[in-house]
Amino acid sequence: MYRQITSGERYTLGALHTQGLSQAEIGRQLGRHRSTIGRELKRNRTRYDGAYRPLKANEYTNGRRSRSSATGNLGPVQFQLVEGLLRRQWSPEQVSGYLRRESCWRSATRRSTCTFGETRRRGLLWKHLRCSLKHRRKRYRTYDSRGRLAGKKLISERPAVVEARKQIGHWEMDTVIGHAAKTASSAWWSG
Repeated sequence: MYRQITSGERYTLGALHTQGLSQAEIGRQLGRHRSTIGRELKRNRTRYDGAYRPLKANEYTNGRRSRSSATGNLGPVQFQLVEGLLRRQWSPEQVSGYLRRESCWRSATRRSTCTFGETRRRGLLWKHLRCSLKHRRKRYRTYDSRGRLAGKKLISERPAVVEARKQIGHWEMDTVIGHAAKTASSAWWSG
């Protein structure tokens, strides 16, 4: 079972780390996995010199805990309200804006944890979101039509008037925009 590192364990960890013991050895002495010790050392080192100080580590941990989201404490009343709005095809942004505007998010009277059945049912709420699902299939040896224009005529099918190129629009440079927003063909024709 997972349990968080206590402040007493942090002081022991700090002392053992100062003595130069490895993360695996510190973990064995504290009865923790070495990766837990490594995460604790990395997450709570001081910003200016990178050292691990247990007092600062407690401050950092308490700060993160106070800033963390309180979604785990939402009660059934709040979940029913959100679920009803999502089932009406509201976007998550619309739901949060509505709840913020109506200030009914914090007004729920009872807070409790969800049962397993409720969690499984809520796990399907993503189906009510308005984003389209990505349906992909494997295309085995199919014709690749990327970069091809539908109904495009071949060069050999051009009319003779276009082939003579005696009018504006029959040269490729007619579409080029030059200095002062003049086309390259108008400069060519006037020159």
